[in-house]
Amino acid sequence: MKKNLFKAAAAALCVMLLLAQAPVSALTAQGYPDSYSQEKLLAFWQQESPEGLTNGEAVYAIDTWNFTPEHYNYGAGHGSYDGSWVTDLVNYDYGGDTFQFHFGYREPVWMMAEIQPGVFIHADGYEYAFPDLYGDLDLSGTNLGSVTPLYFMDGVNEMTSSHIASVCLNNCASLSYVEIGRQEHLESVTALGCPRLVRFSVTDCACRRIDFKTTALDESLSLGVLGEGSVGADFTSESGTVIAYPQNGGFIGWYRNGEMIGAEQSMSLLEGGRLTAVFAGDADGDGLVDSTDALMIMRSSLGMLDASGFASADVNSDGVVDSADALTIMRLSLGLL
Repeated sequence: MKKNLFKAAAAALCVMLLLAQAPVSALTAQGYPDSYSQEKLLAFWQQESPEGLTNGEAVYAIDTWNFTPEHYNYGAGHGSYDGSWVTDLVNYDYGGDTFQFHFGYREPVWMMAEIQPGVFIHADGYEYAFPDLYGDLDLSGTNLGSVTPLYFMDGVNEMTSSHIASVCLNNCASLSYVEIGRQEHLESVTALGCPRLVRFSVTDCACRRIDFKTTALDESLSLGVLGEGSVGADFTSESGTVIAYPQNGGFIGWYRNGEMIGAEQSMSLLEGGRLTAVFAGDADGDGLVDSTDALMIMRSSLGMLDASGFASADVNSDGVVDSADALTIMRLSLGLL
């Protein structure tokens, strides 16, 4: 009898332990980050701004809310950071085994407006938040499913830039969708080794380096920059566009293997390889950047030629035209950039 009671008690304890773990397992099944992803997210939220505010705290340190706390539909105001991997920028991926990372979030609000003396209307709506985050967003190797500006945009166009410097999404086996835009401090994005990546869009950013491969590409595509400017890419499963954004001056063209393949700032492309957006280096003004320009700049650096009339010869944007610029142009002409 005692043995049976002991077995029953042990079985009950096991059930209780299983039930206690069920919520966590359920969350993972619904698409929450797995344990490795949680570590990566926590590391990002712990990064600090120059003012000492962590990224996790910055998510909720919004000072532009237009409504008082009682106007929030689901409680007294927006949340606060609790020090974990959880923030309003990390969402479920319903029906899948992945999670979503967003650059912004929204809060449902309501207000009572007096449209004329004694006449009031009740209005529902949303407030949108785009936190100012800092540092490097590294979600490589996680069970990430998508990266977007905001899950529900509702035609909102007031997205603001963060201070994120780089985004690394390499080796995310379930990643299918990437959309990043209007990031004025974002210098590089990489999404390699992601076999399900169908949509990749990085536009209106400060990127000088982008590396990715979508299902539409036979090999990865690497975009680089020569001169003052940045690059972008907008690819789907069926089409692709590379974009050049001049910072100062004009755009010379897209170079592959030492040859210019196009002079349009926005160019259709559906093949991988290495591509360089060239904004400087045309020392002789013939519309091309080649070994002749490199020779002219080298002669100038040796005092054998006056460089004052050279157009956009400072390809490394360090403020001087010298042998380093000549070497960079020569490497471009040899297909090494």
